[in-house]
Amino acid sequence: MTIEEECIEADAAMAEAYRRQCRDCLAAMRAACAGGWSQAAVLLAVQAVRTAANALLVTQTGRAATGHGADPVSLLYERLPHYRRDEHLSVGAEVLAYDEDLRYYGYEVREEEARALLDLAERFCNWATTR
Repeated sequence: MTIEEECIEADAAMAEAYRRQCRDCLAAMRAACAGGWSQAAVLLAVQAVRTAANALLVTQTGRAATGHGADPVSLLYERLPHYRRDEHLSVGAEVLAYDEDLRYYGYEVREEEARALLDLAERFCNWATTR
């Protein structure tokens, strides 16, 4: 699948919707972690990073990653070369790496691992939603 097939045209309203979704996912992520639901917290962290990356992608390119399995962090790297050296892209990629592990391999996240991952997700999201 090409980059074009993984994206749709998007506007400022969609970017704001992605930012709202990101905020909601981060709040739910914190609540899940506080409640001892590490797996749910990490799934929410993955979704928060996806939506934050899409918010930035839309803001910078007018396109959003929507294809099945589309990785908006990779698309940021591909489409926005000036961010390639920014450490935040690797932080976002690290969080998204958990997606397949959780969905396909039944990976069980320990509480301390979840907390560290949530910190990474918040770091990436704060960066991506303020660009």
